[in-house]
Formats: sequence, C-alpha cells, structure tokens
Amino acid sequence: MFGRLLISNLLLFAVFGLSGCVGGKQYYDTKPFSLPVSGEVKDKVYERFSDPFVIEFDDQGELWDIPSWVEGDGKLSQFEVTRDAIRKARMLGYEVILIEYFHGWKHNAKRNSDKIEEREPSNLHEFSNYIGLLNSLEQKRGSNTVYVGVFFAWRGTPWTTMRGVSKKNPIRLLNMVPLTLTFWNRLDAANRVARASATYVMMSLAAEVKSEQSYGPSGKVLIIGHSFGGRIVERTVAQFIVGSLAMNPLIEGKRQSVRPADLIVLLNPASESILSRQIAEALSDPDLDADNDVVDTNPWIVSISSRADKATSIIYGLGARLRWSTREYRQEGRNQFSYFVRPAPHNKEFRNYAVLDIDIDVGDGVADELEEVLRLNSNTDGYLDDYLRSIGLGEMGNAIVTSEGVFQLSALSSLVDHPRYWAMLVPNQIIGGHNDIFTHETVALISALLRISNSIDLQNIQKTAQDDVRLMVN
Repeated sequence: MFGRLLISNLLLFAVFGLSGCVGGKQYYDTKPFSLPVSGEVKDKVYERFSDPFVIEFDDQGELWDIPSWVEGDGKLSQFEVTRDAIRKARMLGYEVILIEYFHGWKHNAKRNSDKIEEREPSNLHEFSNYIGLLNSLEQKRGSNTVYVGVFFAWRGTPWTTMRGVSKKNPIRLLNMVPLTLTFWNRLDAANRVARASATYVMMSLAAEVKSEQSYGPSGKVLIIGHSFGGRIVERTVAQFIVGSLAMNPLIEGKRQSVRPADLIVLLNPASESILSRQIAEALSDPDLDADNDVVDTNPWIVSISSRADKATSIIYGLGARLRWSTREYRQEGRNQFSYFVRPAPHNKEFRNYAVLDIDIDVGDGVADELEEVLRLNSNTDGYLDDYLRSIGLGEMGNAIVTSEGVFQLSALSSLVDHPRYWAMLVPNQIIGGHNDIFTHETVALISALLRISNSIDLQNIQKTAQDDVRLMVN
C-alpha cells in the first residue's frame, strides 16, 4: 500500500511543472441578490435567475464562504445569498423549481465559456446553459415558474484540466497522466465534502422551496450528482434520510417521513453499492407502510449508469479491488465485497430497473428542441399521449421519448425488494458515456423519471422478468 502511494506521488511531482497546480481558492465573491418589485418584473426575474448560484466547498468539506452568523461581519455568504434569492422569488408569487447539482472528478467552480468544438466545456458552463434555457422557456410561456440552479463546487481537480486547450494538443494529452493519478486522492476529498456542511446547505435550500409559507407557493426540488458528485449526494442525503426516518416515532400506527427532494438522481455515480443497499433497506422498513396516505412508495433515489460508461463499470471496480481487497468481508448471506466494488446500477444483485429500446423510428426533428423534450416527457397537456397514439403505440405510462427513439422503463425481478431506491442501466443512445450528461437525451430521461416516479399508479411500469429480457439487460 505504501509503495503504491509513494510511486503515485513521485509520478505526480514528476509532471507537476507541465500540468500546473491549481491553488486552493474561492472562485466567486458574494454579492447581495435583488429582484424588482415593480415595472417589467417577469423579464427581470428570469434574467436574474438565468445563471445558477455557486456554493463552494474547500478540500476539507467546509464552506469556502463562512455564513455571516459565524463570522459576525454581516456579509452574506454564498449559501445565504442563494437562500435569500429563493425567498424573494416566492414572495413575488413564483413557483420555484430548485435544481441542485454536484459535479464530479476533474471539475471545479471554474467557468469555461469556450464553445470551439474540439475544446471541452466545464460542467459549470454546461449547467449554466441549461438553467438559462429552462428559464427562457418559462418566460416564453408566460408562466409563474422559475428555475433556480445551484452549482455545488468542490476541488474535483487539484490542478488545471486544460479545457481551454485543444484536445489534440500534446501537452494536454500529457496532462491527462497526473489527472488520472488523482483518482483516489479526489475520491477521499469527495468523502470529506459529503459531511455536515453539505447536508445542511442542501437540505436547507430544499426546505426553503418546499415549506408552506404565507409569502408564496411551495415548489419542487431536484437533486443531481454526477460521478464523484453522485457519491457526495448519496452520502449527504443518506445522513438526512436515515436520521429523519429513525427520529420520527410511530404515532397511532403512522410514521411521518420527510423526503429530501421530489427526486434525487445519481448519474454514472462513482460509489460503492453497499451504501445504496443500506439506504434501500432503511427505506424498506415496513413501519413506513403504516399508512399509505402518509408515506408513498414512489422512489426517493434513482441511480443511473450508461451501458457505455466504462469508468464506473470497469475502471472503478478494478481500482476498488486494489484498494479494498485487504479488508475483511462477510461472505455468507451478504456478499459485501461485490457491493464494495460495484456502483448500484452495475450490481446485478441490486439493480431493479432497466430502460429498453422499443426500436421505433421517431422521425426527423422529434425531440430535437429542449421545449419539445420537456413537453413530451412531462406529458404537458397530454402531449406525450397524443404523440404515442400518432405513431401507433397508444398510451404508455413508462415511455421515454428522445431524438434517438422511444424507450420504456421496465421493472426487473431483483434479489432485493427496494421500491424507494431505483437502480438502472440505460442505453448509450441516452447517455453516451461517463461525461455525456448535459444533453437533451439526459433531460428527456430525467423529465420522464419525474413524471413516472410521481404517478399515482406505478403498476403501469411493466414487469419484465422473463428470461430473455433479463439476459438482455444483465
């Protein structure tokens, strides 16, 4: 173990001069957030929310911007400014849809606005684009809904990723060596970020949106984590979920549970499925089914990986075997080792859903634009039902429509019954690889999952436990 760490560190220092270390720093200063109270309110509101808020964590998992009640200087922190913005939007009567996003490895709070094809945009740039597009659509519709994006940033890379340099540049190619060697170092950093500060900030903002206040309508919350960001989100919400379930006593046979969000989505998560199993088992407590009016059986967490994602299906597993093979694991009854080396979507014993291609050509131009993607997969005004009937499929409560075709969400037979934690693989037509997450196809998938998971009758999701289907999806 010591030899492996020593060699890795020597290699890191050998290429240090070429790569250029990124010092620990806060990227964004906070500024007070204001909204107009008269005049052209709507235009100004959507303009103010067209960019996401950024909340930064340092390498030890603490907020870079310390809250004013700790510092005592009266200067609002990034968290407080974001919370204040949500309150002000609700006071103006807007329904807030909060999208909280935690990025993964090789990313940070640095914004890269370069749009040259051969260069790679940062997660913050891509996330900003989508928040801007979503709000422009709401403005166009003249609705009373506003999207509030929150980009949770941490030091996912300890030095420059050279995203502003052509992918064909030999210096950038050489720079990939030290970046790859930071895998375990950054995994440990992700674990440090997934602590009390992240839990408090994420859940406080969600509560600000969901709480029933006299000053405005309650809204919706979507939490997304990608790669190591998925690891952070899962560990962060696990603390909230388990704590809230355990602390709520049974009262007259009923237990009130508090969902952390309308939906939590983990995209290509780089995390071991043993934690997923522990969360799923807590959510499967029969006491939670004491009263169906109090506790629903819809999913709280959906963990998704692309079939083409070799980073989590192969590379993560190989690295995990090297790092954790010396631990002691129980072998009988509960195969702990296999749960440590596989993320939930890639664990056959835990995976309980699949997205299957119906193999129907949707035609040119279908679901090419974000507005149509959202209308179709949210089934706005029955738009999805009408479209499916037009292509001869009839109503399908489990349909997902993208420019690549029509897909269906299907439930699998699983060794573990965990209805509130879904784990699935999706075709590479929807998520092309580990980093292909800011696409219209991924938006289609998440929109459909929001629709399906919040439907009253989940029985519409077909059981596909036949041998041929199980072979196809496994």
